[in-house]
Amino acid sequence: MKNAVLVALLFWRQKERVGIAVCGGWLAISLAQMAVYMADARALELDLLSFSPDADTHDWNYLFKSLGIIQYDVRIATFVRHVGWLVLAASLVYGVRAAWQAARPQPASTAR
Repeated sequence: MKNAVLVALLFWRQKERVGIAVCGGWLAISLAQMAVYMADARALELDLLSFSPDADTHDWNYLFKSLGIIQYDVRIATFVRHVGWLVLAASLVYGVRAAWQAARPQPASTAR
Protein backbone atom coordinates (compact mmCIF):
# COMPACT_ATOMS: atom_id res chain seq x y z
CA MET A 1 0.00 0.00 0.00
CA LYS A 2 2.77 2.44 0.83
CA ASN A 3 4.39 1.63 -2.52
CA ALA A 4 1.30 2.90 -4.34
CA VAL A 5 1.46 6.17 -2.41
CA LEU A 6 5.21 6.59 -2.99
CA VAL A 7 4.90 5.94 -6.73
CA ALA A 8 1.94 8.36 -6.88
CA LEU A 9 4.14 11.02 -5.26
CA LEU A 10 6.81 10.42 -7.88
CA PHE A 11 4.20 10.76 -10.64
CA TRP A 12 2.88 13.94 -9.01
CA ARG A 13 6.37 15.39 -8.96
CA GLN A 14 6.69 14.64 -12.69
CA LYS A 15 3.19 16.02 -13.37
CA GLU A 16 2.11 12.62 -14.75
CA ARG A 17 -1.59 12.75 -13.93
CA VAL A 18 -2.64 9.48 -15.56
CA GLY A 19 0.06 7.69 -13.57
CA ILE A 20 -1.37 9.18 -10.38
CA ALA A 21 -4.78 7.77 -11.30
CA VAL A 22 -3.30 4.32 -11.90
CA CYS A 23 -1.65 4.47 -8.46
CA GLY A 24 -5.03 5.38 -6.99
CA GLY A 25 -6.46 2.20 -8.50
CA TRP A 26 -3.53 0.26 -7.09
CA LEU A 27 -4.18 1.76 -3.65
CA ALA A 28 -7.91 0.92 -3.90
CA ILE A 29 -7.13 -2.73 -4.67
CA SER A 30 -4.69 -2.86 -1.75
CA LEU A 31 -7.32 -1.46 0.60
CA ALA A 32 -9.87 -4.03 -0.57
CA GLN A 33 -7.44 -6.89 -0.04
CA MET A 34 -6.45 -5.56 3.37
CA ALA A 35 -10.11 -5.34 4.40
CA VAL A 36 -10.55 -9.08 3.78
CA TYR A 37 -7.88 -9.88 6.38
CA MET A 38 -9.15 -7.22 8.77
CA ALA A 39 -12.61 -8.79 8.74
CA ASP A 40 -11.06 -12.16 9.60
CA ALA A 41 -9.37 -10.89 12.78
CA ARG A 42 -11.79 -12.63 15.16
CA ALA A 43 -12.84 -15.59 13.03
CA LEU A 44 -9.27 -16.60 12.09
CA GLU A 45 -10.57 -18.68 9.20
CA LEU A 46 -8.22 -17.52 6.44
CA ASP A 47 -4.96 -19.34 5.83
CA LEU A 48 -1.99 -17.13 6.58
CA LEU A 49 1.14 -17.28 4.44
CA SER A 50 4.33 -16.25 6.16
CA PHE A 51 7.99 -17.11 6.29
CA SER A 52 8.36 -15.80 9.81
CA PRO A 53 8.65 -18.04 12.88
CA ASP A 54 5.48 -16.35 14.18
CA ALA A 55 3.46 -17.58 11.22
CA ASP A 56 0.52 -18.55 13.40
CA THR A 57 0.00 -14.92 14.49
CA HIS A 58 -2.72 -13.07 12.65
CA ASP A 59 -1.51 -9.45 12.35
CA TRP A 60 -4.95 -7.85 12.47
CA ASN A 61 -6.01 -10.03 15.39
CA TYR A 62 -2.93 -8.93 17.30
CA LEU A 63 -3.33 -5.24 16.40
CA PHE A 64 -7.05 -5.06 17.12
CA LYS A 65 -6.66 -6.94 20.41
CA SER A 66 -3.80 -4.67 21.45
CA LEU A 67 -5.96 -1.63 20.76
CA GLY A 68 -9.01 -3.17 22.45
CA ILE A 69 -11.14 -2.96 19.30
CA ILE A 70 -11.24 -6.60 18.20
CA GLN A 71 -15.04 -6.63 18.44
CA TYR A 72 -15.18 -4.01 15.66
CA ASP A 73 -13.08 -5.94 13.13
CA VAL A 74 -15.85 -6.37 10.57
CA ARG A 75 -17.02 -2.77 10.92
CA ILE A 76 -13.50 -1.46 10.47
CA ALA A 77 -12.99 -3.74 7.46
CA THR A 78 -16.25 -2.51 5.93
CA PHE A 79 -15.15 1.09 6.41
CA VAL A 80 -11.75 0.37 4.80
CA ARG A 81 -13.49 -1.38 1.89
CA HIS A 82 -15.74 1.66 1.38
CA VAL A 83 -12.72 3.96 1.44
CA GLY A 84 -11.18 1.71 -1.23
CA TRP A 85 -14.28 2.10 -3.41
CA LEU A 86 -14.16 5.89 -2.98
CA VAL A 87 -10.46 5.96 -3.88
CA LEU A 88 -11.18 3.82 -6.94
CA ALA A 89 -14.04 6.08 -8.08
CA ALA A 90 -11.97 9.23 -7.55
CA SER A 91 -9.04 7.68 -9.41
CA LEU A 92 -11.22 6.75 -12.36
CA VAL A 93 -12.71 10.23 -12.58
CA TYR A 94 -9.28 11.84 -12.19
CA GLY A 95 -7.70 9.51 -14.76
CA VAL A 96 -10.42 10.03 -17.36
CA ARG A 97 -10.25 13.79 -16.86
CA ALA A 98 -6.44 13.77 -17.12
CA ALA A 99 -6.53 11.63 -20.28
CA TRP A 100 -9.23 13.85 -21.76
CA GLN A 101 -7.20 17.00 -21.10
CA ALA A 102 -4.03 15.41 -22.46
CA ALA A 103 -5.82 14.40 -25.67
CA ARG A 104 -7.21 17.88 -26.32
CA PRO A 105 -5.15 20.01 -28.63
CA GLN A 106 -3.26 22.68 -26.74
CA PRO A 107 -3.64 26.26 -27.97
CA ALA A 108 -0.54 27.68 -29.57
CA SER A 109 1.21 30.13 -27.32
CA THR A 110 1.51 33.61 -28.69
CA ALA A 111 4.99 35.00 -28.19
CA ARG A 112 5.61 38.74 -28.46
